[in-house]
Amino acid sequence: MKRTIHKTWVMTLIITLLFFNIEIQGMDDENPKKEIKNETQYEKKIPNENFLNLALQACDAESVSSLLNDFGEDEKENLIEYLMKQDEQKSTVLHRASQNGNPQILSSLLNKFGHENKDKLIVTLMKKDVKKNTALHYASQNCSDKKLKLLLNAFAGEEYKKTKENKEKWTALHYSGKHGYEKNAKLLLNIFAEEKEKLIEYVFKRSSDEKKTVLHFASRNGHVQTVAVLLNAFSGPEDKEILIQFLMKESDFGATCLHLASAKGSAKIVKLLLNVFQEKEQLIEYLKKIDAFADRTALHLASIEHHENIVELLLNEFGRVAKEKLIEHFFMKEDIDGHTVLHNASEKLYKIIINSLLNIFGEEAPTKLLEYVKETLPNLESRSNIEHQKKKKMVELLSENIIKKENQRILSDLQQVQKMFKNYMIIYTDNPL
Repeated sequence: MKRTIHKTWVMTLIITLLFFNIEIQGMDDENPKKEIKNETQYEKKIPNENFLNLALQACDAESVSSLLNDFGEDEKENLIEYLMKQDEQKSTVLHRASQNGNPQILSSLLNKFGHENKDKLIVTLMKKDVKKNTALHYASQNCSDKKLKLLLNAFAGEEYKKTKENKEKWTALHYSGKHGYEKNAKLLLNIFAEEKEKLIEYVFKRSSDEKKTVLHFASRNGHVQTVAVLLNAFSGPEDKEILIQFLMKESDFGATCLHLASAKGSAKIVKLLLNVFQEKEQLIEYLKKIDAFADRTALHLASIEHHENIVELLLNEFGRVAKEKLIEHFFMKEDIDGHTVLHNASEKLYKIIINSLLNIFGEEAPTKLLEYVKETLPNLESRSNIEHQKKKKMVELLSENIIKKENQRILSDLQQVQKMFKNYMIIYTDNPL
């Protein structure tokens, strides 16, 4: 009932505006009944494109159909000219229908071209607005895949034209990744299902603003299903190296998809990304990658954002393939400020980290961490008070959470380290312990 009232209101408004506009034209014309025979004759049928815009915004297929049907069969060229016309924003009716209208409206607009005007339809589909977006860019931003299917079918035989970039070098696939519309992503990936080289070129495209691929956007926004669809595009045994290259791609700040997914806190995406790697050395290289902004690994970012499950997952994965390198090369890796995963960790995260290390190293964990602290203490002369506090916190953590039973050798080491800390804090800071 509400929808019927809404449609009636829209139709009434459009008819009123049409009538008012025609009356005004008649008052200004010496002979209002005289037919206009020049190239702008189609403007008599639709005097103001705002009427059509109103109908598109209201998703009113009946009103759109009524307006377009005012063109008779002998006025087909005028109708095509109108549909190809660009407004002040360089948008065509197809831009607006892809963005605002329902699939039925878009279908009726495409059908108006007919087979005999296929070339003009392609030209219209390729038109870009002020943001350099085509109708395909807007259709890919809709959660429904119906509009995208209509436009892709209209491009039949012109596959390469479906991958056009906008002002920021975004393709329609970038938008599907950003918004998490996996159905749209599947449709766009199928464009080059039989042409692997072109598929690679399409999927590897990076935006000009942030240098991100579609996988970066999907990972950053936590779109698990879309990430899975993108990874499955290279699921063949011969595609493994290509897939690794895809995951290794970096944004403008040197961030990989793993950095972004870890900062977002999406454990499912992190697992999907890590499961790609079958070679031990490649996985280690991926986990150790640092961004170009602050020399941070995915572990740093997960700790900063307090994503305990991601920290635990990354530690366990590294420990699984390279336990001997975990402490020095990953766990105690310092960023540009000299911070490790412990620096921004919450109390809850400290406990998770200790439990993870105990699971990986068992009784070796306290000794390994103490050895690292003792080795790095002499280097504190050039470090800030923050560095002293960071190492001190590690010692406190070990003494409070790891030493469950008396172990004279470990307790002796702890006391020695605490004494060293006290001496350094007296010498290099104004706040001795």
